[in-house]
Amino acid sequence: MLLVDCRIFQTWTPLPAFVLWAALNTSVAFAQRPLSPEPIAKQRATPENLAQWAKDLDHDSFVIREEATHQLIRAGKAAVDVCRKILKDPTPETGSRALHVLHQLALSNDLDVLETARNGLEEVSQGKTTPLKARADEVLTLLNSQKQAITLAELEQLGARIRRTQIFNGIAVDEVISSLEIGSEWRGTENDFRRLRWLSDVRQVALVGDRVTDAALPHVAAMKGLRSLQAYRANITDEGIKALVNCAQLEDVGLYYIPLTNASLHTLKELKALTSVRVYGTRSTPEVATELQANLGAGKVDFRHGAFLGVGCVTIDTNCAISRVHTGSPADKAGVRQDDMVLAFNGEVVPDFETLTAIISKLRAGDVAELSLRRVGLADDGRPEHKNLKIKVTLGEWDVNQFITGAARE
Repeated sequence: MLLVDCRIFQTWTPLPAFVLWAALNTSVAFAQRPLSPEPIAKQRATPENLAQWAKDLDHDSFVIREEATHQLIRAGKAAVDVCRKILKDPTPETGSRALHVLHQLALSNDLDVLETARNGLEEVSQGKTTPLKARADEVLTLLNSQKQAITLAELEQLGARIRRTQIFNGIAVDEVISSLEIGSEWRGTENDFRRLRWLSDVRQVALVGDRVTDAALPHVAAMKGLRSLQAYRANITDEGIKALVNCAQLEDVGLYYIPLTNASLHTLKELKALTSVRVYGTRSTPEVATELQANLGAGKVDFRHGAFLGVGCVTIDTNCAISRVHTGSPADKAGVRQDDMVLAFNGEVVPDFETLTAIISKLRAGDVAELSLRRVGLADDGRPEHKNLKIKVTLGEWDVNQFITGAARE
């Protein structure tokens, strides 16, 4: 990155274009000259050296200013506080160079250095309106774009699954991230969850399996573009769910087969943008789910104890006819067929699909239920005949892929 020699300017006041042009060309000429016959040797980041490098950012010699800039970048995390102090009372030259140092440090593979440098940039971006603030905003925008691409590649190497969708916008094909799943193939540590903070264009995150812990949730909540969170058998707790209150834009949450209690549902009440919640197989109660539904207003809370049968139905008059049996589902394994008519489930009359769904929602995966059916077949003489059957079925779990964008097509 080329650093313009800002010492030419005495204030932040905009100058005529021809002056800026002359200054830029002067800086380019300096930048193209070799700084020294030998590469700059790295020096120890002692307090004395750090103070000297900070002072040298405003030195009369361009070469010395460049060397001080490079030494601060090499100093790593120790240089961040130096840059923060400079940015509290900068000159155009020192301010530009301090922002450049923080930008380079924020591209580090060291997560501690990366986050500390980014925090320094955000302090300037959130400060008073000045040319320096505008420049910090530009640096953060560029940094987010650079770091997101790097982070996605790093997460894939650690075993995360990233699903991409191509969208034709009328001129070209854009690729968007439809979902990011951290599941059984995850090889990262809890420290690696911090990388999630750099993802601003990922709309859905799925946390699947016991390798995912509470440590992931504060970083998930910091993802600015996140709209949907799905958690399936993850090793997370009510305490961890509290981190989601910092994700004000979250619209959709699914919690499946995790021993969460009513405390988590109370936490979800604080999410003002929330419009859809699915709670399957937890330790929470339907009474508190009803309270959450009242809190969501026009939104939808789907509360179930977690049992899954695996059929689709249509209502014909007052009869519930099976229109689809999902391959490999508990219903399929028990011998349920398409076009069977559901008469009763565990002794309760089933006039429509809504009733069937409500009955099943009160049961848990592993429960054995009795399904009363009427099946149309052919008699020995070839004429249609109706047979009433009773079938035992062991209910299963919902497949989380039904709720992860793009997963069902795989």
